[in-house]
This record gives sequence, C-alpha cells and structure tokens, in this order.
Amino acid sequence: MTTIRPLTAADEADWRRLWTGYLEYYETAVTEDVYKTTFARLLGDDPQDFTCLIAEADGRPVGLTHYLFHRHAWKIENVCYSARPLH
Repeated sequence: MTTIRPLTAADEADWRRLWTGYLEYYETAVTEDVYKTTFARLLGDDPQDFTCLIAEADGRPVGLTHYLFHRHAWKIENVCYSARPLH
C-alpha cells in the first residue's frame, strides 16, 4: 500500500537519498549548503518556499515531490508547480 504524507524532520536521510537520485538523473549536484537550506525551507512556513510530500510503500519512503503554489500571468488563481512527480 502506498501512502502520501508531508515531510517531517525525521525524513532528512530518506529525503536526501531521494533528492540525490533526482539530481543524478539530471546529471547535476548541489553543495551541502544547498541540501541543508532546501531541507530547512521545505520544513518552514514561508509561503514562497516549496513544500514536500513523501510517498511511502510499506512504510518506506520511495518517492517525493517538491511543489509550490504561485501567481500566474495567464490566470487569476494561483497555479501549482511540482518539481518532481511522485514515483
């Protein structure tokens, strides 16, 4: 069974593993400062920052998405941008 839930501080190691896999797929990498800052922002409450959801299968994190709602020039309502599909 797969469940989707918000990221928590206890997820840091799994989040790093999953996000590193995403970065490697795109043949890129980030510095340790970017890892730390991004994770802190994902746990923060600034509406300008991304939010993270974790997908779990049998209690083990197997996927994530970073998403954010933002204004759009073609619509009145905010739109959602997702940096990674859940999988």
